[in-house]
Amino acid sequence: MLNKTPKKFFENYASNSFLRLFDESFQCKDYSSKQLGRLKNTKKYCTTKDIKSNLPIGLILRVEYAKKHLDFINARSGLPYIMLNLNTVNTLIKTGITAQDLFPKGKIITTSTIHDNKLPYFDIETEVSIIKKFAPSYHIPCDYPVYFEDDSKGRKWFIDALVESTFQFIKRMKNYPTITIPLIKGINENEWNRSVSPFQEVGINYFSFYAKQYFGSYNGRNDRLLTEHINGLISTTNLEYLMLIGYQPTKTLSKLPMEVKAFAGQRWITKSHLNTYSPEQSVTAYWDWEKSFTENDRSRQSVLKMELEEKWECN
Repeated sequence: MLNKTPKKFFENYASNSFLRLFDESFQCKDYSSKQLGRLKNTKKYCTTKDIKSNLPIGLILRVEYAKKHLDFINARSGLPYIMLNLNTVNTLIKTGITAQDLFPKGKIITTSTIHDNKLPYFDIETEVSIIKKFAPSYHIPCDYPVYFEDDSKGRKWFIDALVESTFQFIKRMKNYPTITIPLIKGINENEWNRSVSPFQEVGINYFSFYAKQYFGSYNGRNDRLLTEHINGLISTTNLEYLMLIGYQPTKTLSKLPMEVKAFAGQRWITKSHLNTYSPEQSVTAYWDWEKSFTENDRSRQSVLKMELEEKWECN
């Protein structure tokens, strides 16, 4: 096994089965330089043509394989996208259910952003196998735990592991139509660049960001810090598209940059009154909320576009 694993890794996660790397010789690399080595060879697998215009936008419902959730999405909901966790998808394929079977009129996004204690069961081989069988439209692969409270060396190690594992996932999915949306980790400019620049080097400039740690027991609820970090991330890396996972804001929506295009989460459960309304009533309540959210989002985009145009005129 790897001898460069941070000590805290073993303290927090106990088992080295958590290691998801495809290459046991892996060590941290300085991806900020142009010496990307073998990652450069992945460019031929990174087909980005026409992907940007087909990426998910707006509200995305993160759903579970539960009766109320299924009743909702099947009640003529008209949803364009739903999101499923990797462990849920693993359960589905064991019964022969694919993305087309579950949600034939929309597109499914699958994500590896699951509870840390579930991640050891999904090494790179297992994750690739699951996604090939389920065949979602999009997948966010190879999550690793990166937290505020971790030391910087530990965060760096996991970020590099995430980057290299994601490249390997892309390579192994080269003959499949599922679009890979890389996951960004980090809490400062150096770490964000470490997450993003290797993909930009090969033409990938669309990403996802998991926001849950900004609302956990360690950090409380910190919309302000998340907003600051998202603005810092985008101004630092110049990425073109970002999907937020675990965050569907209302009050702070106007403070997010226009590159934030999609918002995935489970706020829809309360907004649709899922546990008290009939499926049809829930769908109506959801679309009322979605309409309000979309109007606010359009206002945000318009204001930001005007500010950008004024900036160009001044220059």
